Amino acid sequence: MKFAIALIAVVGLAEANWKSGSISTYEKFAYGKIVARMKHPNKPGTVSSIYTFWDGPNFYPGGWNEIDLNIVPSVANTPLSTNVVYGDGHNKSEDHSYFANGADSEWHTYAIEWTPSHVSWSIDDKLVRDM
Repeated sequence: MKFAIALIAVVGLAEANWKSGSISTYEKFAYGKIVARMKHPNKPGTVSSIYTFWDGPNFYPGGWNEIDLNIVPSVANTPLSTNVVYGDGHNKSEDHSYFANGADSEWHTYAIEWTPSHVSWSIDDKLVRDM
């Protein structure tokens, strides 16, 4: 019986039409890549995002705290933003860039890739920002 319930749960997850999702770990990843295929609602007051977030401990100078890709239709001229928050655990700096392109309401594949010294953002395998 337990196997049947677990199988139904897995099949239900595989067929779900997700509105949001989250993955959390206790480990810090010094490098990685997040890829999401998504279609945003293109309605003022909404935000569609993919991001990483790490809140320490043991920050180090230059360490990433947060890396974001946001689509904010309320910001009509530049609805796509890419952001990095970094610091040493006491002082944080932020670097934001805003774009007019890449934020239509069709299906797109968005990606963030990072190493300890580099971050890049892409839409449909086309680089939109490199840092």
